[in-house]
Amino acid sequence: MSFARDEALWDRIIAVDLKGVYLLSRALLPALQASGNGAIVNMASIASVVGRGGGLAYTAAKAGALTHRLAG
Repeated sequence: MSFARDEALWDRIIAVDLKGVYLLSRALLPALQASGNGAIVNMASIASVVGRGGGLAYTAAKAGALTHRLAG
């Protein structure tokens, strides 16, 4: 995505690739807490650390999905 593209495309990519990770993690949290054990492993492509031309929103979303820890 270039800066010339519209904001709606950015929003759609962030909604799917970043907010989707958040919503799924939040949905799974009660089951993980009830079990007293468990882990959420977020996967992302190499684009999360090495940006490519035309993929700004995708790179930002994948980098945001790579979390060390969601909660303390």
